[in-house]
Amino acid sequence: MRWFIPTLGFVALMGVLGIWSRYALKQVSWQGLIVVTALGYAVVILVMLLLRQPLGAEKPGANRTLDWTITALGAAIPALALVCLYIALGRGDASKVIPVGSVYPLITVVLAAIFLGEALTWKVAIGAVLVVAGVIAISL
Repeated sequence: MRWFIPTLGFVALMGVLGIWSRYALKQVSWQGLIVVTALGYAVVILVMLLLRQPLGAEKPGANRTLDWTITALGAAIPALALVCLYIALGRGDASKVIPVGSVYPLITVVLAAIFLGEALTWKVAIGAVLVVAGVIAISL
């Protein structure tokens, strides 16, 4: 259960992100918000470097070139996700955009089963469907 507390932090921060982003978009364009977000990432990276946090995993037999390539390409995913989020928040209410955007666990569950070989149990499938159903119910 070492994952639970950081997950709660993720949930809390993502809840704040929608409101903060919607408010910020009243002041700046989504492009400006992306720049400010990138600066926020830069500050986090600087703090990590100053605290000498390890940037690479030391796993036997790891292909460091491939691992860093995949990591670099994967960095585009949250950036593109934020662009989509900021555009959506600029066009719609946070109370609708954020819940609809919260159906991503369904995609994660399916992709984890396909690409990571994670078990897609009935419990997981039913839970994902309930999450989606709940989002649909509060978004209508």
